[in-house]
Amino acid sequence: MRQVVIHVYDVSRAEAIAQLNDVTCVVGGVFHAGVEIYGREWSFGYRVEPGVTGVYSIEPRSCPGHVWRESIRLGECALDEQAARAAIAALEPRWPGEGYDLIRRNCAHFCDDVCAALGVEQPPRWLNRFARGAATASDGAAAAAEHARALADEYGVSESAADLADAWCTMSLFPEWPADGTAPPREPGSRPPAPPSFTSWLMGDT
Repeated sequence: MRQVVIHVYDVSRAEAIAQLNDVTCVVGGVFHAGVEIYGREWSFGYRVEPGVTGVYSIEPRSCPGHVWRESIRLGECALDEQAARAAIAALEPRWPGEGYDLIRRNCAHFCDDVCAALGVEQPPRWLNRFARGAATASDGAAAAAEHARALADEYGVSESAADLADAWCTMSLFPEWPADGTAPPREPGSRPPAPPSFTSWLMGDT
């Protein structure tokens, strides 16, 4: 049929995951998904072999290892069956299995691409909200660590966990020391003035 349907599953068969998704569905649970068109369900997963596509098809609502939760209609596709299969096949080189990433390039991201290729509406945003939030948190943590290391290099402190944490807190509290680790303007050859450390500020030593 031309109707495009996205099938949503609870990841794994663990009852705890299903219970979690019952509570967090609207804000973003832990889901697997596949798009059905013309009697086949298409999704994306990890493959260890280099250069092998992670795109695969199965009987609808039968993904092994996961528990079907619900199906959502996304509209009718204007393509006939041959053209629809060709549109999905054209995606395969862009979705190698070795490129699977749980938070940045997962089955829900693939479903977005499939729906765009088939010309129907996108899956609901809650489907991949958990991954988007995790990616944002991961990027923020990486940026914080990089800024802390830049400050550590600039002011000649060791990169112990305590020093990095102190440097990051210092940067947050004293923004006149730029986030990229550069110091305020100074005379050539002179040592940059060190900002007060977070620890000394907290203890009232400044």
